[in-house]
Formats: sequence, structure tokens, C-alpha cells
Amino acid sequence: PAGGTQTDQSGRTAAKGAGAANSGALAGPDRTFLTDAMEGNRAEVELAQLAQRKADSQAVRELAKSIQQDHEKANQKLSSIAGKVGAANNEPALKPEHKQLNDRLSRLEGSAFDSAYASEMVKEHQKDISKYEKASKQLQHAELKAYATETLPHLKHHLEMSRSAQSQGSSPKTK
Repeated sequence: PAGGTQTDQSGRTAAKGAGAANSGALAGPDRTFLTDAMEGNRAEVELAQLAQRKADSQAVRELAKSIQQDHEKANQKLSSIAGKVGAANNEPALKPEHKQLNDRLSRLEGSAFDSAYASEMVKEHQKDISKYEKASKQLQHAELKAYATETLPHLKHHLEMSRSAQSQGSSPKTK
């Protein structure tokens, strides 16, 4: 696979003992999860920064702050794992759907922004929880599997905060 070739070229991965569960090149689902999780965290951070600038509602601002802090920490953990498996220089670009979402939300103001952001965070975190639950059971790389398991409670908390912010969408401005 292409991912293995890139890691093989670094030379470091092979020297660390690629056969061990905690080191070596990531293959298949593990590599895909790492890349998708890093991109997803980056997208969440960018959207959270936007929300902290644009949100009218205190609940949305608090949601965005929590999301930004937790996803930045999550990406630090993933970067550390990526470095150990020779994928440290592979920060994924934002997917087109995340760029489009950012563009769409950027054009909204006030309660329309708050409502759209909270709704998107509900959808995104529902998808993330499903992916991370699957990953926590199926990944082969021990550190990556532990990361998925440890991150799930944060994602579930963000989902609950998103639902709460969504339900407060019709409440008055609380700046």
C-alpha cells in the first residue's frame, strides 16, 4: 500500500520493529482512522474558532470553546502517535465538505449562525461517536485504539453540549 511505502522511505519505522503492535507502519483501517481523525479534529478546531467569533449565544460560545480545547488536545495525541509510526509530516488537508461547511457558516449571523453551528455539531459528533466506537473495538495499533477509547467520552460530552445549545437556539442573546 502507498501508506506503507511512505513509511518505509523514512527508515525510522523499520528500525523500531514494525512487527510490534505499538510501533511500525500503520496499515489499512488504522492509517485511515489516523488521517480522518486528524483532519476531523482540525476541522472542528477551525469551526470552533469561527463560532467563538460569531456566536450570539453563550451556550454556543461555551460549546465552541470546549470543542476547540478538546480537539486541539486530541490532535496533539494523534500527532505524537503519527510521529512514532513515521506519519508525522502528513497533516491532512481539510476535506471539501468541511471547507464548504466553514464557508456556509461564515456567511451566517446571529441566531441563524448559532442554530446552524449547533445543528452541525450534533450531526458531526453523532458521526464521530460511531466512528470512534468502531475504532475502539477494531483498530490494531494499541496506542491508536487507546486514543479512540479515551476520546469517546469527550465526543459524547460535545454531543450533549451541542444538543443543549441547539435547544437554546431560540433564546435571546446572552453576550
